[in-house]
Amino acid sequence: MPHRHHHASENVSASVSARTWWIASLFSLGSLCFALGPLPPVAVWLGDRNDSLVFVFGAICFTSAASLSFLQVVGEGQGSAVAGSGPAVRRWWQPESSDWWADGIQLIGTLAFNVTTVMAMAVGWSARQENVRVWAPDMIGSVCFLLSSAVALSAAAAAGRQFRATDTAWWIAVLNLAGSAAFGVAAVAALVLPASGGLAAPRMDNLGTSIGGFFFLVASLLLVTEAKEAGT
Repeated sequence: MPHRHHHASENVSASVSARTWWIASLFSLGSLCFALGPLPPVAVWLGDRNDSLVFVFGAICFTSAASLSFLQVVGEGQGSAVAGSGPAVRRWWQPESSDWWADGIQLIGTLAFNVTTVMAMAVGWSARQENVRVWAPDMIGSVCFLLSSAVALSAAAAAGRQFRATDTAWWIAVLNLAGSAAFGVAAVAALVLPASGGLAAPRMDNLGTSIGGFFFLVASLLLVTEAKEAGT
């Protein structure tokens, strides 16, 4: 779930470009895993265990990208460096920064997805164990993604940016929110029902995850375009 950042120092523009490429690439790869993993033909072709590994790998890509994105914020936050004074000093506490909140919450969400994708590989659990170890972190991750997307979109609106069909940054924010909403629907549908031991709505779980991954994939690809337009 990539976000567009505003950078305080021109001295770091070259490295920002490289990091932006890595962030977009890792988010794209992770998004592709979540978009394709739930599709029945893919699941049948790979088998249950290998298909589960696709989600594990996708979550790792998300966390790697989110970590780079958060480090970009703390390393280039407003006032983190003075032009010509040497390397930027990381500012880990920036409660005044919407980027810091959006990326920090997003990172927490990706870590929750790491937990749920790894735990989902286990078998033989009761419905309660599944809900605590798999569904709960999935829900936490989805809520974090929703909050992060809402913060990013609200920040763009608060800055006075009006929506334009040609504004790539707006499309990234909207696609992120749509993807987060789809992940949220999937998480709710993935609740394990004690009576049957099955998911509440397995088709909705797969559909929401796949659609969310597709939205995130498009947003990730647009991030490179937006960065080029902004000259970063």
